[in-house]
Amino acid sequence: MFSGKIAVDILSASNLPKSSKNLNLYVLIRVDSLEGCKTATVEETSNPVWKEKEVIHKENAEVIYFSIHDEKEEDIIAECTLSIRNLLVEQVGRDSVKLNQPLSPQGELEIEIHLEEDGKSSTLKRMKA
Repeated sequence: MFSGKIAVDILSASNLPKSSKNLNLYVLIRVDSLEGCKTATVEETSNPVWKEKEVIHKENAEVIYFSIHDEKEEDIIAECTLSIRNLLVEQVGRDSVKLNQPLSPQGELEIEIHLEEDGKSSTLKRMKA
């Protein structure tokens, strides 16, 4: 399990499931059961660009869950889950891990994640990238 700072740059999403309308999209991030950060909503698009940074301090974290929602309908458009253990392995020798993470049922989420052990308790902070 990981205890420390999880910094996530949420850059963009592409190839999301087709819709007959443009969507108002945001990303919700959760770490384990901690209700998390929400990006700003990008309106009227199917290829959103956020360029936002979210910083989460969490003890005993195991997974990061990303879900892309349509603000109009509150529907989940696409989602993915990442193992923090796997991210730590990927980050060895690097400052951060850049991913074009596949989404279910379709699409990719472009993100960059930096993990730093610091033993702080669970708090949320939001900053613009």
